[in-house]
Amino acid sequence: MRARTAFCLLLLVLFTSSTVLARKTKRDAFLDPPKPGNYLKFDIFTLGTQVTVEDITDLEPGMSRIQSRISGMLNFPYAQVEGAVDISVFLFSIGGTVGFKEEYRTLIPDPVTAPNTREFRRQADADGDYTTSSIPYVEGRGRFVIPLDDFIMLNSAFWRYEWDRPINSYDWFNAIPHDAGLTFKYDGTLFYRHPNLGALGPTFRYLQVPASNGPNLITRRVYAAGFLGGLSPGWIQGGGNSDLAILQVLFAPFGDKNLQALYGQQVYQAPMFVLLVYRAIMDL
Repeated sequence: MRARTAFCLLLLVLFTSSTVLARKTKRDAFLDPPKPGNYLKFDIFTLGTQVTVEDITDLEPGMSRIQSRISGMLNFPYAQVEGAVDISVFLFSIGGTVGFKEEYRTLIPDPVTAPNTREFRRQADADGDYTTSSIPYVEGRGRFVIPLDDFIMLNSAFWRYEWDRPINSYDWFNAIPHDAGLTFKYDGTLFYRHPNLGALGPTFRYLQVPASNGPNLITRRVYAAGFLGGLSPGWIQGGGNSDLAILQVLFAPFGDKNLQALYGQQVYQAPMFVLLVYRAIMDL
């Protein structure tokens, strides 16, 4: 109960305390194309922190750019480092990532063929019944943006291949247990944007992961929907400095009950995923 109260108070402070600053800050600026330069980004999110160094170079001003970055993440269940490059041309972008994850809270049922449900993970996490794993990965992605006056539609697709992930282990990043191999994820969000309010809209996620069913390899599919909201509070200003706050909530009530029992963060009784991020962006 205390955690939920603190979470609600944080949201209240985040969305209301910067009213004066908002007069100087375009709160939906995070949806605009990024400006060229070198940046240091510091994220505080639901389970940890991340530091990123990024270079943005215009290939053709206002039309195309290349973004390269390296980042390190430290959070409750794992740590990771990665390097990434994205190329954007008008409304399209493609990119790739190479990374390594050291997971020190890997949750696997015993026997390994048993369902890796939220209930099991909740108890195993409390009992300290987890192991460690080292997971290298690569990712390819594409994005297509559709601007519609006061609305903007973001369509993103991700192909991610992981090596050495233990069979039927919980993926903290995607909130679903699966095996090593290729995962696919599509995220679609229709934002209503306003310069004084930020942006908010419905979001849909399709997630496809490899999984084992006894001796057979199967494909596990998740359909989730919810909302995604973001704003630039304006707590950090001046030069190329800025900030960003994001709240994403996803529910997966679709599909059979067995799948619903697997999906989501184990702190919740329902099949849901919640991500709250605050990002400070400093011009180097």
